[in-house]
Amino acid sequence: MVTVFEAVSKLIERGEAGVLVTVVEAVGSVPAGAGAKLLVTSSGPVAGTVGGGPLESRAIEEAKRTLDTQKSSLLKYSLGERELVTADEAAASSDAEETGMMCGGHVTLFYEYLFSTDRVVIFGAGHVGKALVRHLVGMGRTVTVVDTREDVLRGIEGPGKVLLARYEQIPEKVKIPDDSFVVVCTNTHDSDLEVLKALYSLQARPAYIGALASSKKAETMKRLLSEYVGKEPDTDRLYMPVGLDIGGRSVDEIAISIIAEMQAVKHDKKKLCHMRDREKKE
Repeated sequence: MVTVFEAVSKLIERGEAGVLVTVVEAVGSVPAGAGAKLLVTSSGPVAGTVGGGPLESRAIEEAKRTLDTQKSSLLKYSLGERELVTADEAAASSDAEETGMMCGGHVTLFYEYLFSTDRVVIFGAGHVGKALVRHLVGMGRTVTVVDTREDVLRGIEGPGKVLLARYEQIPEKVKIPDDSFVVVCTNTHDSDLEVLKALYSLQARPAYIGALASSKKAETMKRLLSEYVGKEPDTDRLYMPVGLDIGGRSVDEIAISIIAEMQAVKHDKKKLCHMRDREKKE
């Protein structure tokens, strides 16, 4: 049997969202004690329990609402009729939701929205793509690499998901989670443009889209993308040419400059400075 913690680990590794329901307080006669956990995804409960019965059904419903709102919450439930509740429990039940259970007692559930804030999708498994995977996996990021070339994908080292697909299949085959980080570094300009077109046709809102390009290529790509979209595309999240100007031209140095830019976007660092200069300002 898969434990809740194993299921959570696998969920995050896959880059999927879920809700971990935890009993944080149990008073009186309740079906599960404090610390009991239940993991719920969009497909339903995955592992664990908070005691079964109406309480668990209510917890699953609330967990699915939490998946929609993407906001964690704390809810208190009354598990019995008032005459079965102590004075302290009666006071606690004034803002509690009735479940219809006859156990007697009260339970507080914490609905924790789980998702990987560091999900990275890389289009292109060439030299830069491979270097990105090496560094990102070492940092504990959840990485998916997409390429049209099976032999190139076989060269990806370390944990991570590899996906063989044509770039025009992105809307059907590739999941781009909201707030994820996307890097476009395929083997041709045409396929880079194909990926960008597909990304801008999706409903998903990645936090970052980085595309490997020279300044001249970037201007051409933006123009062609505008023609495809039919209007000026939203480029607030598009970083092309990709990377911070930190120097270096090797594949690993390029990858590090891209990761540094992703880190700056993640932490909303609009103005970058040396740590020594920051210390002086403080």
